[in-house]
Amino acid sequence: MEMTNLRLMQHVVNGMRLQDQKDAGWSIYNNTDSTPERRASGLLMVMEAQYEDNFEGESKAPPLATYVAHWLGANRSRHDRAVVDFLIARYPTPPRLRIKPGSKYWD
Repeated sequence: MEMTNLRLMQHVVNGMRLQDQKDAGWSIYNNTDSTPERRASGLLMVMEAQYEDNFEGESKAPPLATYVAHWLGANRSRHDRAVVDFLIARYPTPPRLRIKPGSKYWD
């Protein structure tokens, strides 16, 4: 019983940390006075938090760079083109996406 409560508490704390990371990432991304490169760092923070949230504790998770490439392909039309183009140059879109358009969840 105590171990279940401990795991639940760890999950809640991890979720709070990930939400803080996403909030900070969105704040950086949404600062339109920044360069596309700086804004891209914020979007990467969001993707990393979503990756951790999606694959917490899973041993079969894809590498983060693979998740980022699929996420960008699925969400490119939802975000600033200069920022997305900057990231896609580093994380090319694969031919078959494992994330549905507009989503963050690995399929």
